[in-house]
Amino acid sequence: MRLAIVLLLSASAPTPAAEQWVKLKSTHFELYTTAGEKKGQEAILYFEQVQDFFSKVLGKGKSSTPALVRIIAFRSEKEYKPFRPSESAAAFYLNGYDRDYIVMQTIAAEHYPIAVHEFTHLLVRHSESKCPSGSTKVLRTCTPH
Repeated sequence: MRLAIVLLLSASAPTPAAEQWVKLKSTHFELYTTAGEKKGQEAILYFEQVQDFFSKVLGKGKSSTPALVRIIAFRSEKEYKPFRPSESAAAFYLNGYDRDYIVMQTIAAEHYPIAVHEFTHLLVRHSESKCPSGSTKVLRTCTPH
């Protein structure tokens, strides 16, 4: 159900004027946000830095995904509320058939650590079969739960 909602949100269909969606792309990410282009650029740069860190720690190829990771970030808690999986979730990860999703309440800096935690779920999912023994344990223990 949540995946269907995310797919609907990320489609390029027209949206009401109140929710002006901005789409940004980088090497590893595709970001859709209602928070504006400037905040979107800051967020996508941050995620690229996180991707680069894991690439260095885990080795090239072990921190990559087959398709761009789609990040959906709302401008406010009010916009995010109908889609959150629980009252306490400021972000969540969904693995889809052809890509992965990280959905964020907002792209405010205080939510970055939660989104990075969700990103590690994605890395663990994609690296289970590629990592040497113990690598996924390192991923699980070095990220806040």
